[in-house]
Amino acid sequence: MLQQGIEEKKDSEAKGLIDLGKQLNVLPEFFLYREMLTFYEELIAYHSDKKEMHLKKCELILESFEWGGMPTFGKEMTKFFNKYKEK
Repeated sequence: MLQQGIEEKKDSEAKGLIDLGKQLNVLPEFFLYREMLTFYEELIAYHSDKKEMHLKKCELILESFEWGGMPTFGKEMTKFFNKYKEK
């Protein structure tokens, strides 16, 4: 749903979902979800203020998928990032 919100340029709605997701307890089982929330939060923040630090955080998260043994997922997320980072 967060990806769709960004695709449809509904950043404020996506931000609301991120805020809800942040209420989850930080447990190892939820780490991927929390990392994805941070990715989308930083991407949306970049859309608002164009600060490069937001893109750098997104890139670090994308790299972590490779390090964590999820290269296929990381490649798909990188395609999404490259397509929508300037929208």
